[in-house]
Amino acid sequence: MMKASGSSREKIIYSARDKTSQIGDLFTSTGERVMDLMDVAHWASKRQIQIGIRGYSSPRDSTLERFLKVREKNGKLRVTWMRDTKHGTIKVYAKPRKTKNFDPFNFENLYHGYCTTECLIRFLTAQEGVPIEEKEFRGYGRVPEFGVRYENGTLLLCEFSTKHDTRYSGKIRGKLGGYSQYLDKIEQDFDADAGVVFILDVSRGELEDRLKRWDASGPLWFVDYETFLKVPMGEALIAPIYFRPNGVVEAIKT
Repeated sequence: MMKASGSSREKIIYSARDKTSQIGDLFTSTGERVMDLMDVAHWASKRQIQIGIRGYSSPRDSTLERFLKVREKNGKLRVTWMRDTKHGTIKVYAKPRKTKNFDPFNFENLYHGYCTTECLIRFLTAQEGVPIEEKEFRGYGRVPEFGVRYENGTLLLCEFSTKHDTRYSGKIRGKLGGYSQYLDKIEQDFDADAGVVFILDVSRGELEDRLKRWDASGPLWFVDYETFLKVPMGEALIAPIYFRPNGVVEAIKT
């Protein structure tokens, strides 16, 4: 085998450096997008993170897997395991500041956080928009799980409720009252037309029955979580699955 000439070796060295630099840039870019997403997300799986930062998921993603492993080791991301009926036992991640006083045995809170992230990625893939974390809404009486400001000047706020919160806590009535009082102020401060979607983890029949008893009005939409999950990724805004306060079923974006 002939030895490489000086000029050839120089090309090889620079080629290697360029490739290393590209890998490093990719790692950095991926990391920045992940941490931005995790500011808004609650508990998130690798699949949810993939969809949240690039719109699709794949079984293997070496760059993302490396990043998550590093952030787990240095404590930048908290990690635990949970059972998902569709995807089995999965590893989920969250920023420590968003999961203060986390109890690994409190499945209700873990499940709530995971489902909230599922709602987030489905509204992010539905239309180009900027996610807004819940802390930005403190001071308005009711704090949504997150908001998404879309390019057309609309602001969608999302509320997810588990079976327990929907049936027993009385939180839904409180939220409805809070938004009727503060939604105009939110619109004014965010300079956007705002609406709220309530995604409830009860059957569609139960949701319809409860909606008849709630005193709801305004730019509100209601859907059961099971029906919401059946909508193909990217179609959450145009799917005609949402109840309005008067019982009419329509899409959020018409």
